[in-house]
Amino acid sequence: MSGKRRCSERGVAAAYTTIRGEEGTMTNIVIIEDQSAGTGLLQGELRKLAGEMELDILACPGSVAAAVEWFRAGGQPDLVLCNTELADGHAFHLFSQVPVPAPVIFVTPYDPYVLQSFEYNGIHYLLKPVLGAELRQALRKFEWLRARIVPGSKIDPSESRVQRRHSRIIVQRGMEQVALPLADVVLFYTENKVVFVVDRHGNKYLYEGVLQTLEAELDPAQFFRANRQFLIHIDYVHSFRSMEKSRLRVQMDIPAKGYEIIVSQETAARFRRWIEA
Repeated sequence: MSGKRRCSERGVAAAYTTIRGEEGTMTNIVIIEDQSAGTGLLQGELRKLAGEMELDILACPGSVAAAVEWFRAGGQPDLVLCNTELADGHAFHLFSQVPVPAPVIFVTPYDPYVLQSFEYNGIHYLLKPVLGAELRQALRKFEWLRARIVPGSKIDPSESRVQRRHSRIIVQRGMEQVALPLADVVLFYTENKVVFVVDRHGNKYLYEGVLQTLEAELDPAQFFRANRQFLIHIDYVHSFRSMEKSRLRVQMDIPAKGYEIIVSQETAARFRRWIEA
């Protein structure tokens, strides 16, 4: 860590710190974050990687307007760490105002912008609070992509999506937000256009999103869209039995009973292949 000054909460000071690690290619980073706590957390996690890679944090714009100004002034990072929700609007407004000639790792406390983020040079998506292991994985992915793409070219979305699945999601219970491990999720279901999550203890949470987005983001080997209402986890399928018209009734291994999960005739064969895989 050098003696260069730190970014202020909304400042755009250049090259405020350099993290020295093993000799190799320097990665110049800009952090776009409107909360000083969020910026500080990312700084701290990046410092922990000093023994593995060399990172130079160029600036910390704290708003869409400040980021636009920084890029228009000639900012040329190798990588962008960007919160999706800033004080003066969504980060996606930045990309409609100025070219951002670098891959982007999006950071957010919520999950509704996953698909949209990959339309803007997104290569990875991290949920807050950011864990060191997840940040390391995202940076390693960036290094892997950088070795394979022409500088200045647009990231191929198909490559970006290879490793974008999460190990946990943010859900709500009362006034509390919980980082729930996906390994503990028995099922998701929708009711009156609201998505609920049930964990292995039978606890129920609210999820701000839609099943269609979840289905696209979750590992298809672990989660299956049983019907329009239910998305279920393979580890908690207790049993299933045949019904009339070749449909299936699925019983989940869950303390709270009463979830009637019916797999249609058209989906039954695919469900059986999923269970047996």
